[in-house]
Amino acid sequence: MHLPRQLSLVVPIVLMCAASATGAPIMYAVGDSFTVGLNGSTGNITVGADPFLSAQARFTVTQWEGTSIVFSVDIANTSSTAPDYHSRITALGFNVDGDAIPGTSVSGAFSKVVLDDTVHAHGLASALGGPTDVCLKNGSSSGCESGQGGIAEGQSGLATLTLKFVALPASVALTDFFVRYQGVSTPAAQGLAGVGIATCVDADCDDESGQTVPEPTVLALFGAGLLGASYLRRRRQR
Repeated sequence: MHLPRQLSLVVPIVLMCAASATGAPIMYAVGDSFTVGLNGSTGNITVGADPFLSAQARFTVTQWEGTSIVFSVDIANTSSTAPDYHSRITALGFNVDGDAIPGTSVSGAFSKVVLDDTVHAHGLASALGGPTDVCLKNGSSSGCESGQGGIAEGQSGLATLTLKFVALPASVALTDFFVRYQGVSTPAAQGLAGVGIATCVDADCDDESGQTVPEPTVLALFGAGLLGASYLRRRRQR
């Protein structure tokens, strides 16, 4: 079957105008959410990444009142599950465009919050340019570099994060995401550790749920093209 010439001119326009939601994750209200993808390296993260380490985290605002913003954080260890490959995500960190204060808390997949900590391991401090505002982790140690338990390769965990502020902001932006890997094993080595930094946000990530949705103007253009093709077809048949 051959498309009418007039209709074939419309199709490329539709493909070029498809909407894509990218940009910084800025939250304004309950229900706002975003997904961030992260890489991983057992060497220096500023030099390169290991292809067998990766993670993904989805943040969703569930409460926005008083002096707190509450997030549901679903973090997945998407690292390789091939034989002899193992890893645990023991911490998740990020910066906040406001000042998170003591009283910030987490439960679920992570049990402890560390504020204003610098992670030097694997070149992370250089990659982020300074200390991290918020770090979610497990274990009793005071820093973010070490932790216990964690989310194993191929597994996911759900945490509830409460960011506490002096005054509730009208919006909040999260940046400079990282994860800490421990218990990393490969066929060539065991007992390794590493870190990962953000590589994508939302539509830039390989997220099956993040389907691109055409904007109303695109749909209208497509509809107009179909109507035009139908009209020309009827004229030819007369």
